Amino acid sequence: MQASVKITLGCGSLRLQPPSRCHKRQVAAIPVCNAAPAEHFQHELSTRRHMLLSSALVGFSLLAASRTNAAANKEVGSYLPAYGKEDFVLFIPSASKTPALRAGTVDNTSPYRFALPPNFVEQKVANIQSGNYCQPRCDEPWTEVIFEGAQGGRVELIVSPLQKLTSKKNVKVEDLGTPDQLLERVGNYITGTYLDEDALVASNSRTQDGLT
Repeated sequence: MQASVKITLGCGSLRLQPPSRCHKRQVAAIPVCNAAPAEHFQHELSTRRHMLLSSALVGFSLLAASRTNAAANKEVGSYLPAYGKEDFVLFIPSASKTPALRAGTVDNTSPYRFALPPNFVEQKVANIQSGNYCQPRCDEPWTEVIFEGAQGGRVELIVSPLQKLTSKKNVKVEDLGTPDQLLERVGNYITGTYLDEDALVASNSRTQDGLT
């Protein structure tokens, strides 16, 4: 069942007819009043031009948004450099990539870096997760970046303020405990609720270039 919208315009009316089975475009029927004053006729023309301009602007916005989404959905293998092992690629964020990098909370002159499978796709991090509202003095852990694979797999980099993990200052990562102990403190930020012990398959740490 189809319906139309009728808008009264002085001596006539503007009827917006929904698309029929044969036509996919919406049709705007504007009546012509021979007895109408010139001012009223000009008003109708102005209204019609405004409607066409609004439609064009909406169409342009949707096109721009679709292009942005298409660019954001690219596999990392299409734009990141090779890591040097197998077919992995290397991700290094720019100095303005995240709120923490822009604020200097995370060192933007020598930021984190890690390897990714080439078929992973970067995901959007919500403002509330990114720490955008609390940088540079966030009291809770926040998420820097998220990558996911179409066939499964997920990489999520979470940064935690030191005071969330220990009351001591200037401590090394090794002094914070084992990976399992650290996961107990930040696990709910990873899962969004709580970390079930049975959900943890394996954990380990290693030292590379003097960093643990």
